[in-house]
Amino acid sequence: MKVYIETDLEGISGIVLRKQAWNLEDREYIVQSRQYLMKEVNAVLDAVYSFGAEDVIVNDCHYEGFNMVLEEMDLRPDYIQGIPRDKLLYGLDESFDAIILVGFHAMSGTKKAILDHTMKHDKWIRYWINGLEMGEIGQISVMAGYYDVPVIFVSGDMAAVNEAENLLKNVETVSVKKAFSRTCAQLIHPQKARDLIKSSVKKALKNIEQYKPFKTKFPAEVKLEVVSSEMADEMEFNGAERINARTVKKVANLPKDIVKF
Repeated sequence: MKVYIETDLEGISGIVLRKQAWNLEDREYIVQSRQYLMKEVNAVLDAVYSFGAEDVIVNDCHYEGFNMVLEEMDLRPDYIQGIPRDKLLYGLDESFDAIILVGFHAMSGTKKAILDHTMKHDKWIRYWINGLEMGEIGQISVMAGYYDVPVIFVSGDMAAVNEAENLLKNVETVSVKKAFSRTCAQLIHPQKARDLIKSSVKKALKNIEQYKPFKTKFPAEVKLEVVSSEMADEMEFNGAERINARTVKKVANLPKDIVKF
């Protein structure tokens, strides 16, 4: 069995504030966040290896892609870290059996969602592929689906989980917190979150044949609304088609192109 694990940070249990996810100058918060992340990732790995996985990749995909605590990294998988990146899912191909998303957040503009955003939290407002609005969960599902790899599990806050279920229809999920605002939530204890994640990943792997890849037609039309006309100007100068003051679109021939503007 081959499994690909994609990690983010905003949807990890215990994380609610911007400075816990993005403020690298406040080391106290970031160090704590990374510890929370590692424990949830390792819970997933315990479940995956208990089902006899032989080839596992863990892709550290939050911010600058360097959030793993080296001394706490499981010895068994390979890891992807760092930037810049030509695509989000390095190493993924048709040989993988499943992809697992850990610590994800809802798309930009979602009400009562912890640290909601799509890709660039200070620049991107709304995003569509072939007319379907989505966020990062959708983007990764599209990329994985191109290689016929199903997303079988998603963890994050309740808004992220609802987004995944509405998009994918059949996917195992764990909600680790319920947002009251963008930076306030009702949490479950981190250890309880890890236990739920571990058992739910096991359930997904046990029923792996029932999950289907999320398929999108390529070439795909990709539309993006940004926060300012100046940003849209630059994208237009780089070849995107202008729709209005803050919205552009383009044609993506390959999955890796859907996030490039």
